[in-house]
Amino acid sequence: MFKGTVITHRAGIREKEKPYVQSLVDARWEAGEDVAASWERAQMSSLSRSVKGICSCGVSAVFCTTATANAYGGDAAGSLEMRLGDSTFGWLVGEDGQTEFSEDGYTFTGADIGDGWDLSWNVMASGSTMMESMVINFSVTNTSSQAQNFEFFQTHEIGAMFPTSLVGGSVSGAISDLNGDGGFAGSLSSDTPIYRAFVDATDSDPFDGFVVGSLLTGAEATSDPFQSGNFAAESFGSMPTLPSAPGPNIDFNMGIALQFTVGAYDTASFSASFVAAIPGPGPIALAGIAGLAQRSRRRRT
Repeated sequence: MFKGTVITHRAGIREKEKPYVQSLVDARWEAGEDVAASWERAQMSSLSRSVKGICSCGVSAVFCTTATANAYGGDAAGSLEMRLGDSTFGWLVGEDGQTEFSEDGYTFTGADIGDGWDLSWNVMASGSTMMESMVINFSVTNTSSQAQNFEFFQTHEIGAMFPTSLVGGSVSGAISDLNGDGGFAGSLSSDTPIYRAFVDATDSDPFDGFVVGSLLTGAEATSDPFQSGNFAAESFGSMPTLPSAPGPNIDFNMGIALQFTVGAYDTASFSASFVAAIPGPGPIALAGIAGLAQRSRRRRT
């Protein structure tokens, strides 16, 4: 299960108990214990909440950004997690990297390095009574001597159930060569999308979310030695405004999944967004994804 994550939209846990419950779950997560079992024990203590699913994908690297409840009055926060082989790494909003909180949201930036990878990120989330949106910009360098598969999951809690929705999203990316043999990044296969927007996911292996949009299927980007190349940017649900594609009801979360291959000593960079809104009586006025720049997200109680 995602480290640092308690789903806050369901009833049953008092606000003041959230930090205590989360500390128990995180301590067992750090110790490598089955967090699902840990959470069942927490429920037995009458501290009932759900916890999102574990990120895993075999030998691939997995990044997970999750919305959480923090100890500072219940505002939405988040975490970034990565699994590479048998190793798992995590970075918490407010503790690692740099975090800038607004009244109802945050911007979370940071960088880290490990065996075979070098990562930097910028995460933003925002919301209003009618709209939830998320965006992440990140850059990952494959510092190993062979190509590696990376899979990324960003998951974002919504503040209230959407009985129906309009959805839309976008993705763009680039590849840079660092060792003079040309750069390469691409889909895992010709029929596999790099980008998927999804809702209501509790687990990534096996993935159980409902996919509402897929982009960059079978896409590749290459570059000359020590040069950069780009993926052709794609979007869905963006005409005439974003979001505009009919979507499902959304019970508890929305997210972005990115999966791709990166060549040895190459750097892949992606910017991805996903917006969901409750249809109103007239056009929804969203200028691109301007709400993310405001970093406004409703306070959860």
